[in-house]
Amino acid sequence: MLSSGEVTFGSVATYRGLRICLLVKEHPVSQSERGMAMFLSCLRVFTDLVSARRMQEPSQDAILHLFHLLTNFPPAVRTLHILMNNKTPGPSECAALGQAIYQVLKDLVPTQLIRANMGRVFEGTRLLFGLILEKAKHLELAGDARLPYLSSFNVLDLKCSETMETIINPVQTPAGLLEEGFYDAARYGGILNWGAGEQSLSAGPLGARTKRIALLSGGITPEVTIFDLDSLGSFSIYPDGGAIENVITPLEMSDLHHLAVLCGRNRLSVVAPASLASSEAPALTLDRNGLLAVYAGRASCAEPGKEYSPKPSNPKFSCFSFKLILI
Repeated sequence: MLSSGEVTFGSVATYRGLRICLLVKEHPVSQSERGMAMFLSCLRVFTDLVSARRMQEPSQDAILHLFHLLTNFPPAVRTLHILMNNKTPGPSECAALGQAIYQVLKDLVPTQLIRANMGRVFEGTRLLFGLILEKAKHLELAGDARLPYLSSFNVLDLKCSETMETIINPVQTPAGLLEEGFYDAARYGGILNWGAGEQSLSAGPLGARTKRIALLSGGITPEVTIFDLDSLGSFSIYPDGGAIENVITPLEMSDLHHLAVLCGRNRLSVVAPASLASSEAPALTLDRNGLLAVYAGRASCAEPGKEYSPKPSNPKFSCFSFKLILI
């Protein structure tokens, strides 16, 4: 687990899984090592900044709304919500997030700056996240207003109410959701002999959505987060009318100096390794190869006086003595 102070946050597997999806399986354009380091490091810090322990719900809702406007891709918004809640997204969710951000960055990063090399698009990730954090501050709804995005996310529990195992073929009963095999064994006449006569276990109507979600989960996901777009459309009250042009102008998107200033305002500055001793974790910094990395706090096991001194480590996934997480 990556750790920031006393709070456990996220999973190493989350970010390594993102890399696998983007470089090996899903993404059509292989990204540079610098771009991948930029994307995964910035995502690590950005996710911490928008988590519930650092950000209030109105701000989180504004972040989701702005991200939806930029990407226009609900699966990516759902993945961001999963990360906000300190959960690990699956491979398909990682791919949705990565490809959505790639499409946004194609319009944000000037082609002349990357010499028309689309494999360097992710090198602009920090500017995008800084822009999202800054603009979301001006989109927050009043404290008593209903939050449309957070209210549109629901969690479906796919655990059998009796065995607590994950369900793939659900049956709705008065006792809750049961796996079809357990229901056949537990109902009247089954080998578990649930009851007799009128008190026997009976199946009730089950929604088509629940059946579909349980089937798609493959019997391995105990809880599934659902993004209800119908609910979102019924009470979305943001004043921009769903148009990104009313929030971010094209000129603002192309002003790299302005975007860099926004990163500094929102804790996305790159801290020199020599200054990490006075920095609050997590923070962006540079590794020994000049690639972006994440400083995640002092290592309690480090030798005295060497809490911030890099040590030789695995080149594929390095963890320095001061918990500098390299991608």
